[in-house]
Amino acid sequence: LKKRMKKYPNVICIQSAVSNQETSLKLYFHKNSDQNPIKWGQASSLVVEKTNVDENNFVQVKTIDFAKFIKNLNCNIAFIKMDIECYEYTVIKHLIEQDSFQHISLMRVEPHNCSSIQDDKKWVESAITEHNLSNKILFDWH
Repeated sequence: LKKRMKKYPNVICIQSAVSNQETSLKLYFHKNSDQNPIKWGQASSLVVEKTNVDENNFVQVKTIDFAKFIKNLNCNIAFIKMDIECYEYTVIKHLIEQDSFQHISLMRVEPHNCSSIQDDKKWVESAITEHNLSNKILFDWH
């Protein structure tokens, strides 16, 4: 990615996963990633309970606190596309708790359904209604 984006001075590549905290987490690879890491790399997840990942095949990755990252940009964001394989509700919950959506015009999310994220999913669904965010957070990307 860095090589491909080199000619675009306004693109900054950050080798991190978005999260609700700054730490290091395991990024689990898809069960078929050994056969074709490029094809199956897009299905990797920070959530070990995701049914198509291999709990024994992972790398440690640095994570960034996405709410803090957005705040530090010190600008408004027109659009965020989020596809983070079962971790979206955890991150969106954190963004709502940190009042980050005052800086975001629109977020389109590809939702995933893993058993371990159901509490965060319910919380987010309720908070979207409570905070009138249904025009900012759309779970319709596929």
